[in-house]
Amino acid sequence: MSFPPIWDTPYFPQYDASVLNELVRNSGEALGVSAEINMTAAAPGRPLFASSIHLSDIARFEELLRGVDPFSAGDAGRRKFTGLVAPQWKDAQEKFRGDPAWAINEKLVEQGRDLYRAHCFECHRGPVNDTAFDKKWPEDSFWSPENPDRSTKNEKNWVEIGGRHYFDVVQMPVTAIGTDPQQSSVLTIAARSPTRVTRIKSCR
Repeated sequence: MSFPPIWDTPYFPQYDASVLNELVRNSGEALGVSAEINMTAAAPGRPLFASSIHLSDIARFEELLRGVDPFSAGDAGRRKFTGLVAPQWKDAQEKFRGDPAWAINEKLVEQGRDLYRAHCFECHRGPVNDTAFDKKWPEDSFWSPENPDRSTKNEKNWVEIGGRHYFDVVQMPVTAIGTDPQQSSVLTIAARSPTRVTRIKSCR
């Protein structure tokens, strides 16, 4: 298992905003790679659309990764992820003292923070765990329910679904972002032509 793609993720509805429920997303992933599903006809012990997915196990893993809802702490200064979280560079630096490859140049860190705020913040928002960023730009904190630039668009940072909070990722047209459109176009192709993707013959 590769940890970087999964730490902090339970609070982000799919990064491209295509899925709001992680159980739905992970079940679909399982079907896409190895799980079995009966899509032909019902049979003894094999109901139609029955699958080999163990939903209870997936839900249990998600709960371990998620931890406690950060908004259960009323004070914004105490909000944080408590499940599987990304390590900080300084944690590794402590383990490799004397190795210049792990040394931190605080001046460059500060410059990088300013560059991130100027060029990355609009889409990626504030850092999850950077008290210096939150102190310098308190209104732009990741943990704020709203940021000024999103409020002008009637958008909020966090949404509550089923009693749990999720970070509302920024949605922008691919043409405005200027990156590879494949991730978004594959979803629209599947929506327009499911038979092209699944190779299942239409019943019509």
